[in-house]
Amino acid sequence: MKNLNQKRSIPINEMDAFILQQFTLDDASSILHYHDYWELILFSQATSVTCIIGNHLTKIQTDTALFLVPPGMLHGWCLATATPASGLVKQIIFHYDLFSNSLLSKNQFFHLKQLLKAGINAIHFSNYAAQTAQSAFKILQKENNFRGLIILMQLLTSLSIQKKWEILNHDSDKLYSKNINSNIQGNTVMDFLNLHFKEEITLKKMAYHMNMSEATLARFFKMQTGKCFTDLLIEKRLSYAIKLLVETPSSIQEIAYQSGFNHVTHFNRLFKTQTGFSPSMYKKFLLSTKIA
Repeated sequence: MKNLNQKRSIPINEMDAFILQQFTLDDASSILHYHDYWELILFSQATSVTCIIGNHLTKIQTDTALFLVPPGMLHGWCLATATPASGLVKQIIFHYDLFSNSLLSKNQFFHLKQLLKAGINAIHFSNYAAQTAQSAFKILQKENNFRGLIILMQLLTSLSIQKKWEILNHDSDKLYSKNINSNIQGNTVMDFLNLHFKEEITLKKMAYHMNMSEATLARFFKMQTGKCFTDLLIEKRLSYAIKLLVETPSSIQEIAYQSGFNHVTHFNRLFKTQTGFSPSMYKKFLLSTKIA
């Protein structure tokens, strides 16, 4: 992939703790880019927008969506024909050193520290979080001052005390949970899936290896992630396929097989259903898109 090492220039200087930018969804800022700052991205009226963050594609299914992108991670979005012309994206960009290690080590910043730790892999927040964040974004459009900084800290703290959010890249299939025992068990299950998703794996085989009944494992997936085993397996394989499309010159057929799909036509159909693009269209989009 050409020019992936070029960074995008952001109008934030060392004297600003944060800035807020607003664009229409068809603005040129949608080009793939990365920079040295944290970015909190709020989409509104964005149904059918496909958000690209690292190696993960998220097709937005709701009117609003909220993401946290860490410094140095490639991101952008592309539009489906059904996307409303009035759709907006707002971006709060803040310095990676705004919250120093010494500050985050204080008890009052415990939850925020957990949020940024998880955010290293990018986070997709719940629709409820996206809706409730809109008022803070509206205030921050007018308050680029100390009060605005307090509002930003309140927003991040509010997001950090949620019980779960979706991590999009490394270990992207699991939800971050405050329930320690559940999270340990969840890590074990997801680690097994992450290790074997490219193989001929079924719920029955996985349940056998995890020493669990099929019903228990199926219920566990649904309770912890809101998704069934088949959907998680497909999502994992597609995420890996996206990584290969971005990072390798492999053919669509090779990528399908390397990602665990036995039939290219099945892979093509699932890929388009999930992203709105065929694999070849997505590859062409990446190659023709200007990387800022």
